[in-house]
Amino acid sequence: MAVSSKENSWKELSKTLFTIEGDEKYLSCIEKMFRDMGNRTRTISAENKTKYHAAARMVQTGDKIILMAYTQVTPEEAKGLRPTVLFVDDANKVTKVTNYEKHGEIA
Repeated sequence: MAVSSKENSWKELSKTLFTIEGDEKYLSCIEKMFRDMGNRTRTISAENKTKYHAAARMVQTGDKIILMAYTQVTPEEAKGLRPTVLFVDDANKVTKVTNYEKHGEIA
C-alpha cells in the first residue's frame, strides 16, 4: 500500500497485503500479528526487497499493467517460440488468449 494521503490511507489498511522479510525466528510472530488483524502476508527475501519496492511503488490498485517475461535463446531455438498473450477484464478474469506478437496496438 502506498501512503498517498495521511488523512485517508488508514481506511485501506485492512485490505493491505504486507510483505515481510527479516530474521527467520521472528517472521512467524509478525505473520500471526498481521493475520490476527485480518491482513494477508507474503515473505520476501532481502535480495528481492528492492525489486518488490520498485514494483509496489509503480503500481497501485486499479492500475492496468503489462507483465512480460524474457529469456535468452539461440536463433535456432527462437524459431519455435511463440508468445502467449493473455487479455483480462477488470476483475482479472482471462477473456482472450493469443499466441502472436504484434508491434503497436494489440487488438
